[in-house]
Amino acid sequence: MLGELPGEVLQCVADCLNTAKDRNNLAKTSRRLYRCTNPLLYQWDMYYRMGYAIKWAAENERETTARLSL
Repeated sequence: MLGELPGEVLQCVADCLNTAKDRNNLAKTSRRLYRCTNPLLYQWDMYYRMGYAIKWAAENERETTARLSL
């Protein structure tokens, strides 16, 4: 199963996905995939979307999302 692969391999798989939607869908497939790939979503957001997630979190008072974005 995909979730049994080493974390480094899962991160490589996530890096090969082109959109935030695809990466998010991968993260939602299991708890382990979420733990391995969700931090990459926030890194990707900062690098490619100029921190949209933290701006959204501030506007919508989402403290957890803001913390994950930092």
